[in-house]
Amino acid sequence: MIKRLNFGLLIILAMVLVVSCAPKPVPAPPALAEVETAPEEPPTTGEASIDEIAADISDAENIDEELDTSELDDVEDILADIENI
Repeated sequence: MIKRLNFGLLIILAMVLVVSCAPKPVPAPPALAEVETAPEEPPTTGEASIDEIAADISDAENIDEELDTSELDDVEDILADIENI
């Protein structure tokens, strides 16, 4: 009788171990439509210094406008005129 009870408990224990060690299903990655995009304007916290830093960080995306070199053409023309004098 004790041997049957021990054998039954071992079988139950083995089944619990098998079920608990089974691989869990991996969730699918979100579709492109579900991925959130960065907001256009950073949220405000009410603290001026933190809001200024957030605004500066979001302005870093517009770096192409700040690195525009079209103004340098005028400077080169002016320097060429000065050299000709």
